[in-house]
Amino acid sequence: MSGPKNKANFEKSVEELVEALLTEDAYKEQLTYLQETGKPFNMSVQAWIHRMKAINAYLPVMKTGGKSLTETQLIQIITKRQPVSWHDEFKLQDGHKLTRVNAALSKLKIFERREKCKRAVQEKHTENNKRQKRNREEKGGSGFRNKCARCDDDHK
Repeated sequence: MSGPKNKANFEKSVEELVEALLTEDAYKEQLTYLQETGKPFNMSVQAWIHRMKAINAYLPVMKTGGKSLTETQLIQIITKRQPVSWHDEFKLQDGHKLTRVNAALSKLKIFERREKCKRAVQEKHTENNKRQKRNREEKGGSGFRNKCARCDDDHK
């Protein structure tokens, strides 16, 4: 499209480009994705929220008359789609009543750090158990011997 360079022509060009590149269902599909997809296990909370905000920012461009979700709507989605183990504490801290996504992000980062620490402790515990088991096997047997109290022998 050629013509004078003004905002109306730019917006018309963007509309034509979007119509050419995206399917009619793109807006609906992205909206559904936002509403139904939870935080991926291997993705940080910050990256997950950033992804949600980025997709949300593109919604108005995907469809004529399309609108972005409000911060409150995004908080509702975050409340539903965060890891299940965080739900109770998020609600107890009134996270579901927040009006700013960045405030929710701050709370969720604390939960994420706490969970990483728990996982590290569990991994260390598992590693110690495996090492102890290996040591027992190398010494032969289970490693548990109930020695005779009378003669201090394990009577193999």
